[in-house]
Amino acid sequence: MKPPLLATHDLRAGIGARAFCDALSISVDAGRVWAIIGPNGAGKTTLLRTLAGLTAPLAGAITLDGQPIAAMPVRARARLRAVLPQDDVDAFAISVQDSVLAARHPHVAWHAWESDVDRQLAFDALRVFGVESLRTRDVRTLSGGERRRVALAEMVAQDTPLMLLDEPSSHLDIGQQVAALDALTTLARERRKALVMVLHDLHLAVRYCDHAIAMAAGHAEAGVASQILREAPLSALFGRALTELGVGPVRTFVPR
Repeated sequence: MKPPLLATHDLRAGIGARAFCDALSISVDAGRVWAIIGPNGAGKTTLLRTLAGLTAPLAGAITLDGQPIAAMPVRARARLRAVLPQDDVDAFAISVQDSVLAARHPHVAWHAWESDVDRQLAFDALRVFGVESLRTRDVRTLSGGERRRVALAEMVAQDTPLMLLDEPSSHLDIGQQVAALDALTTLARERRKALVMVLHDLHLAVRYCDHAIAMAAGHAEAGVASQILREAPLSALFGRALTELGVGPVRTFVPR
């Protein structure tokens, strides 16, 4: 039986002595879409970085495709999971097309140049997010929304079975949010990839995610989205009475 793409057992994630979750056990299978939700300061980014192997857990175990993530070489890890950080920081000039092509490096042999296949995958990723016309631009000249879509293209070009995204909808208008998450979730379900996304927009979590992790006050609860993304538990999670509006995948929650 094939192992889950990502699994945790009794995971304790935090910073220093402060734990944001304790004894979290999840299994993220191919084709699934997970949301991480919770109030500011709940530790959502810390949890995502811990799942990616970028921050050491305080306790517990994390496996990536059945292997302990801490024991995996960096390149092997990068061929299995891609990470979209919360902010896009560009320290030097680089063209859009080269920044996306750089995401292919985990798959390129040492001291080798990118192949025609790598270049085609990079261009296809740009086209998925509608930014192929920007390919010759310096990334530092892009608007926030344009840069975010290029960052999403970088992630897709990396072509990993698992994608971990911190606020993928940030800087995007409502139309681009839906277009981007439509593309990502279609990719996940058609190519058997998995997504784990930190989301602040509850309507996006409802629309796209089949599982969720709710974090607050040092505790994390994981389960199917239909049980977690409901009026009563979300009101308790955010400490504010919420009212559920809409039906099915177009539901959202507003404060009373």
